[in-house]
Amino acid sequence: MEASDKEEAHPLSLKSSLQKSVGKLVQHKVILKLEGQYGIKINPQFSLLPPPIHAQSTIHSGQNVKSLRKEHAAEFWSTSKDAQQFDIDRIWIIHENEQEPAGTIKHEHRLTPLQLKERYLYTNTPCIIQNATIPITNEWINEVAGKRTQINTNWFLDNIGSDTKVPIRINQTGFQDGRAAECLTLKVTMKQWIEEISTHPDPQHYLKDWHMQSFFQDLYSDPIIFQDVLNPFLIEIEGGDYRFVYWGGKGTATGIHSDVLNSFSWSYNVIGTKRWTFYHMDDIHGSGRNALVVDQCQGEMMYVPSGWRHSVENLEEAISVNHNWMMVGSLDCVFDCVVDEIRAVEEEMDAWGITNPSAENNELSRVREDMLRGCVGMDISMFCTLVISCYTDCLLNLTNDEISTEGADRDKWLDFSRIVHILGTILETTTFDEVECMNDKKGLEDMVVIDLLGRLKSTLGAKNAKDIMKMMHSLYDFGCHATNTCKKEM
Repeated sequence: MEASDKEEAHPLSLKSSLQKSVGKLVQHKVILKLEGQYGIKINPQFSLLPPPIHAQSTIHSGQNVKSLRKEHAAEFWSTSKDAQQFDIDRIWIIHENEQEPAGTIKHEHRLTPLQLKERYLYTNTPCIIQNATIPITNEWINEVAGKRTQINTNWFLDNIGSDTKVPIRINQTGFQDGRAAECLTLKVTMKQWIEEISTHPDPQHYLKDWHMQSFFQDLYSDPIIFQDVLNPFLIEIEGGDYRFVYWGGKGTATGIHSDVLNSFSWSYNVIGTKRWTFYHMDDIHGSGRNALVVDQCQGEMMYVPSGWRHSVENLEEAISVNHNWMMVGSLDCVFDCVVDEIRAVEEEMDAWGITNPSAENNELSRVREDMLRGCVGMDISMFCTLVISCYTDCLLNLTNDEISTEGADRDKWLDFSRIVHILGTILETTTFDEVECMNDKKGLEDMVVIDLLGRLKSTLGAKNAKDIMKMMHSLYDFGCHATNTCKKEM
C-alpha cells in the first residue's frame, strides 16, 4: 500500500465500522429513524429492552469500577509487607457441564468464567489460570512420558516455513512508563533462528512481538474466558493487532514496562518457565522494593491487569503466546491512556509555540490525531468508533435474548452500564472554545482539552462528525434511561 493510500485507509475504515454499527441498530429495529448519514434518534421507551436487573453482584453498577480497582490494588499491595504470604491466586475455570477438578485446588479458586470476570478482571487483580488451553500449541512440543520435554522444531519448519522471516529483538532493556527503549531488530529466517537457539543460544537474542496469528490466520482461537474487543477492532480498522508469540532461550527477558494502551494481557506458557516480577504501585523507579516475584510453569496462563508494571525473564528456553486485550467494561482504561498521551502531545506542541488552536483548524486537528495514533496506536476518532461498536453489540445482546436475573444476564447489564458510562465520559470532555470562554482559568493545568468535534471533523469530515456527535448524545441519553443512570452520577 502506497503512502497516499494509507492516509485515506484510516478514515475510510472508521466510516465503514460506523456504518456497520448503525446498520445493526436499524436492522434490529433499535433505531426508529435514521437522519442523514449517521445522525439518529432513539425512542427512549423502546419496548424490546427489558427493565434493568438488580441482582447481587461483586460489581453493583457501571460507575464504581474505578474505585473498586483502587481499593483492590491498595489491599493487594498492603500484603507485600509480609513476603512469606505474598503471592497471586492460581485458579481453575469451571465451564458449564464440566466436573470440578480433583486435587489440591482451593474451593474458592474454582471459578466460573463470570466469577473470574467479577473477582479478577473488574478488580484488576492478577492471577494464574491453570487449565487454560490453546490446542494448536500441543503440536509445538514433543512429549516423553506425558511431560513436555522439548520444542518440536519440525512443526515450525514445516508449517511456518524454513524461509519465513521472524523478528529477533536485541538487548531488550531500558523500559520506562510503558514504552520500550530503541532496540535493534533483526529479520532472520525460521531455519536460521532454530539453528541459533538449538546450538548457541544468545540471551541477548529474543524472538518476540511476532504476529504469527496475523500471518498464519486461524492457527488458534482466543480463550473463551476473555472477551476481547480490542484486537478484532484493530484488525478491522487498520489490519494490525496485539497478538504475539515469544520464543527465547534461558536469560532472555523483557524489561520493566506496563502494557500498551493500559490494556490487559494474557500469556500462555507453551513450554519452559518464566519469572514475572510485578512492581509495587508506589515503586515508580522500579527498584524492586516490595515487588511480587512469581514463577509461571508450562501450561499455565498469566493474567496481567491494566497498568501493572512488570518485567519477565525466561528461566529456561520458553515459548509463549501473548495477547494484549481489553473487555468492554474496562475501555475506560484505554481512554485514560489516550488522555495521558494527549497531555504529552499538547506539551510537545506548546514547545513548538502552538497553543489553544481553533477547533475549526482541521489540518492541525488531523496532525494531533496522527501524532496520537503514532504514539499509542489509537486516536480519539478510533476510540469513539470502538465505543459506538461496543455499545451497539451490548445493546443487541440485551434485546435479542430472553433476559433473566441469572449471572450471565447480570453480566450483560453490567457491560451495557459500563459502556454508557464510558460514552458519557467522552462527551463530557472539554473543547478549546470552552477554555477560551472560561473566566476563571484556575486548575486549567489539570484539565485535558480533547476537542472531540474538531478531531472527528479532521478525520471524518464536518457533516459526518456532527452526525456522529448527535448519535453519541442520543445513545448516551437512551443508555442513561435504560440503566436508570443519572448523568450527575457519572
